[in-house]
Amino acid sequence: MDAVTLPQFRVLVVLSNFGPLRMGDLALHLGANQSSFSRFADRMVSGGLITRTASSESRREVIISLTDEGSRVYSDVTRARRQEISDVLDRLSTSEQETVLAGFEVFARAAGEPAADETLILGI
Repeated sequence: MDAVTLPQFRVLVVLSNFGPLRMGDLALHLGANQSSFSRFADRMVSGGLITRTASSESRREVIISLTDEGSRVYSDVTRARRQEISDVLDRLSTSEQETVLAGFEVFARAAGEPAADETLILGI
């Protein structure tokens, strides 16, 4: 599996979830300054993870998209992380797993994540 930094992975996650985004919108999702993010994006373009294209609506806007390689890296890293989490959870008792689940639900709520039943309604 290819090594990506945590900030790079965050970009891959956002683009995987939202699809192609204007540079400013992507920076906003990441809580980054657009001008410093632009330099960061240059490195990801050089690494073959994302592409930059001019918006069809405005030549001043830049659209950032995942490449096939970026999608592959996102999928590989996500699959590996899920397997590692599953391996850890398998070592817990049912009661401990329920405690971890409750903690994750509290954490997700505090982070503003939608509940699982809400995302099912949206088709996610």
